Order: sequence, then C-alpha cells, then structure tokens
Amino acid sequence: MQVGLKNPEAILSSFGLPSREDPNAAAEANPYIVELYGCLPAEDQVDYLLSLVAAIDALSSAGRDLIGAIPQKDVACIRDAVSDGEYTRLLAGTVGDAFEVSEAVSGCMSDEAYVQAYMSMSDAALGELTGDSRACLEEFARDHPRYTALMDPQAYDASSDRERLAEVATDGIKTWLCLTPDEIERSQAIAIGAMSR
Repeated sequence: MQVGLKNPEAILSSFGLPSREDPNAAAEANPYIVELYGCLPAEDQVDYLLSLVAAIDALSSAGRDLIGAIPQKDVACIRDAVSDGEYTRLLAGTVGDAFEVSEAVSGCMSDEAYVQAYMSMSDAALGELTGDSRACLEEFARDHPRYTALMDPQAYDASSDRERLAEVATDGIKTWLCLTPDEIERSQAIAIGAMSR
C-alpha cells in the first residue's frame, strides 16, 4: 500500500490505465518497481513475470541474441538440425519465435547458451550495463537456469506450471538487485509497458 501511496502511477499502470505523468519521468523520479513486485501475491508475480518476459522478447532478435550470442557448437547443432527455410525464419524472428520454429533449438541449447542468450537479450533491452551489473546478471543466469529457460515459450505451461513459475518469479526480483539506479529506471520503463498490457 505504501508503494501505491508514494507512486500512484505504479497502480494506474498495473491496471492498464493512463498515468497523469510521463512514465519515463515517473521512472526516473521513483524507481518503485522492485518494491511493487515484492508486494504482489505469487499469482500476480507470475502473470507480471510472463508479461515482462514477453516485452523483453519483443525487443529481441534471434539473429543477434541467439545465433549471434550463443557458443558456436550450439549454433552448429541448430544449423544442422533445421532446414534452410526454418533457419531463415528463425533468423527473422525474436528469440521466443526461434524456439517455436523447431524443437531442435531447445534440444541444441546448452546451459551456457541460455546464459549468453539471456545476457544478449538483457543488453538489447536495457542498453549498456556497468561491468558489475553484467557480472551479477551473468552469475544470476548461471545460478538460475529455470529463469533463463523462460526465453523458450514452451519451457513452461502457464496454466499447469503455476507453482514452478511462482518459484521462478520469486527468484526474478534478484535480477533488479544487480542493477544500478539508472539501469533500474530503464528496466522499469519496460516493466511499466508490461504491466499495462
């Protein structure tokens, strides 16, 4: 409740209502998203997390953030497993789209591939990160493979895997603890968009 009193735009955004303030200006003045997320019940955290993952995926490119980021042995595995047409479609879409082109994508992805794709997507969504923030997010990604698996839309069933997703969502708040205030503001701008969908 305190978060909502101090930041009414957070509540308006969460209901998809227009804010009286510019969302980016509000984000700069009040990096409230960490507090707000911590106040949500587990079910709402899951819904929010899935919306945020979708918003980040929309900013991704499979060519850049998957094929251009993961280890070459994983790229070679994918390339060998798909047809020329599938590979062309894969390169043209988002990272989430790539997993839907062929099951071979998830079959070829090593743990390190998920980490590197996650880092590339984070760079694309948030812009330049400090060295400390990058190192912290990379450590988080290595320690939380169930979180990085969210980039694959088929990794979880949103209706039947709610309990597992709730655990992943709880872990998700740790990503913001890696970021500087400026990086949190940029993340919050994406989060505001996700909350208003």
